[in-house]
Amino acid sequence: MASGAGHPPRVDHDARPSAAPGRRWATRIPLAKPCAREDHRLRRPPFNDRDRARTGRVLLLGSASPALMHHVSDSLAGRLTLVELPPFLLGEVPDIPLERVWLYGGYPDGAVLLHRLPPFQANLKEWLVKRPKYYWRDTGLLHALLGLSEAGPLLAQPWVGASWEGFCIEQILGALAARDRPVEPVPFRSSDRYELDLILAVDGERWAIEIKLTTRPAADDLARLRKAAAMIGADRCCLISQVATPAGNDRELSCSVPHFLQTLAS
Repeated sequence: MASGAGHPPRVDHDARPSAAPGRRWATRIPLAKPCAREDHRLRRPPFNDRDRARTGRVLLLGSASPALMHHVSDSLAGRLTLVELPPFLLGEVPDIPLERVWLYGGYPDGAVLLHRLPPFQANLKEWLVKRPKYYWRDTGLLHALLGLSEAGPLLAQPWVGASWEGFCIEQILGALAARDRPVEPVPFRSSDRYELDLILAVDGERWAIEIKLTTRPAADDLARLRKAAAMIGADRCCLISQVATPAGNDRELSCSVPHFLQTLAS
């Protein structure tokens, strides 16, 4: 029946196409509806919970969005495992120089790219700057995005200290996680500018850690670390830099990242 004047033609979405629909069927109705309905008519093998007993049926999804992963976990409750992929750790690439790992980094795939450290919370005499700290987890990816493939141009950047700091923090946290020693890292900063890049509670001891991009830490750097460590009641403190030879003792240490990782492992 023809439609009345001024009214659009009636579309029957339940009507099936003729034996030879050709172009006429495609132009008679919107493509979205019949395609969606025809999609439901496709004969797929039935999937149910019994199929989970079969090995090799794994769906890998990559996402850098925590919100998206949250929604996926709701829809796949009991069937989803989140695997965090950190950048390459020094123990995984022992034959590559430290500076090269810092410069190029490397994620095997993708993961959450920023790490947020909540501020240190305590009742101290000093006023605290209670502000979270963010850093790039894979400094190599950061350098690549900024077009930095050589150490010289990297060292000329005003933010190179923050890059080195983030690299060292990720190496420390990654090494502890690999040994199944989870920690709750926090930074510290007081209103009079005493600060610690990292506070860790490891094996019942509180570590105060400061990170400097230098091969020759100044005496003032050690003095300020000692003062900040005393503010938070730290048991041990460490100044991490690019020194070739460690100095100090078990309670007060100045060393490189690899040496500090060995100290944590011992």
